[in-house]
Amino acid sequence: MRLSTILAAEQKSQEVTDWAGRIGWVVGLLLFIALVYWLMREGW
Repeated sequence: MRLSTILAAEQKSQEVTDWAGRIGWVVGLLLFIALVYWLMREGW
């Protein structure tokens, strides 16, 4: 197989979004921001 064929196949498979992973990252980021905000208020 040619490299361009493999890359094209990989790009087509990336169209599917991993919603569980994305939601996990968003929730984790929001929790991190909330933690930093809480620590800033405690330090005030």
